[in-house]
Amino acid sequence: MDHLYSTQRVVVTDSGPASLLMKELSATNVVELLGPLLKRTHWMLAFDRDGTLAPFTEDPEHSFVNELSVKGLSALAQMPNVTVAIVSARATAKLLSDFGHNNLIVAGNYGSEILFPHGLKWTDHESASRRPQLKRAKDALCLAIAPACNIILEDHGFSLCLHFHKTPKKYLSQVFNAVLKVGQQEKEIIIRRLETSFEFMPPGHCDKASALNTIQSLLPPLNKNDVFYLFAGDSDGDEPAFRWVVERGGVAFNVGPPRHCSAQYQLKSPDVAAEIIQELLAFRRATCPFNN
Repeated sequence: MDHLYSTQRVVVTDSGPASLLMKELSATNVVELLGPLLKRTHWMLAFDRDGTLAPFTEDPEHSFVNELSVKGLSALAQMPNVTVAIVSARATAKLLSDFGHNNLIVAGNYGSEILFPHGLKWTDHESASRRPQLKRAKDALCLAIAPACNIILEDHGFSLCLHFHKTPKKYLSQVFNAVLKVGQQEKEIIIRRLETSFEFMPPGHCDKASALNTIQSLLPPLNKNDVFYLFAGDSDGDEPAFRWVVERGGVAFNVGPPRHCSAQYQLKSPDVAAEIIQELLAFRRATCPFNN
């Protein structure tokens, strides 16, 4: 596997300034720890999907968002002065199947496609123009990787994700060589190595910080000193969003085991995230009577 780290076509993610000094957050202490921020007029809440609101599973198609999270976020999104967004590597179609049209903003493909309530749609045209290259990459991977490798190849429209966590060890070299060959053939495509997967993205592909920037730019102007910014995620792909909210005086939640990242708080699991969402909902209802 080490040879994958020497090619310019495969990018190893870097979390940047690292910290493991995260405070553990739970339903019992979230209001105490975040109290002053929760009293701000406007809330801008954004959440990753996989690993944050939904657990990882053997097959990504069998990973479902906790129903408490769906109900809690939908209720928050109906409240005045509360913006709720799901920012994910998944396609918007998948996110809509999770959350429906409940006044949430859904940003798929790291924000390359964003759907707002009431029909507004924003698309990154540079990413859209590269779809033919991604199709060629997908076709090449399907041709080069035998069924025995047991990969899962997800096509999100503006990006691809190849999962190899089920690949037998003896077939890993076949998968890695196929990825390298695609990198050589489609030189403009960015290939990012994650723990058990590869992401294939066009150059200039959006990240989750640019997604949050776009969302905020298309909202009515806010008093940025009176906004509670929150982002919850679980992986290196969420690091730009962690930094974005922290730079604005907000809070970042890392869901899962403690790790090196910019998040200030740790949530043990998607189930804990669901419980915290319920606590945030209860606080907002109790302190803002016009929300009832």
